[in-house]
Amino acid sequence: NGKPDLYGPLWIYICLSICIVICGHFSNVMDFEFIDNHPPKLQYEAQMRKITKLWFMTSFYFFVVPLIIHGICFFFGSGSPGYQRTLAIYGYSFAIFIPATVILVPPIEYLRYATLGVAGFISLLFISKELMDAGKKYLEQKWVTAIAIM
Repeated sequence: NGKPDLYGPLWIYICLSICIVICGHFSNVMDFEFIDNHPPKLQYEAQMRKITKLWFMTSFYFFVVPLIIHGICFFFGSGSPGYQRTLAIYGYSFAIFIPATVILVPPIEYLRYATLGVAGFISLLFISKELMDAGKKYLEQKWVTAIAIM
């Protein structure tokens, strides 16, 4: 119908949030048990305050960053792909981070950094490609390059 799909990105956002909470807890437990030097009688305590921070940060990246990208495209004139289309593109780019959170569980720092770098790069490539495809019909060639850089 020409309308962007928002059902998929919403489920990706929800699944990613749940996956971050679960895998983050397992990662903290593994760090506590295998890496941290703590007294023998000390027990692990779950850090529930991090869930609120997680919700705020993921919501910001999911809803506000596409709004900023949409605003930049709109500000430079010539129209824009639309907020819903930008939100859908940005939402689908989060899909790579779901398997990445599972890989981040073991307490191996170089694996964690490499995983985040690869996942971020793949997400960035997806966003750039889709925004360029969506922006070609709305913007001049020089602005398509600016969107790819964003």
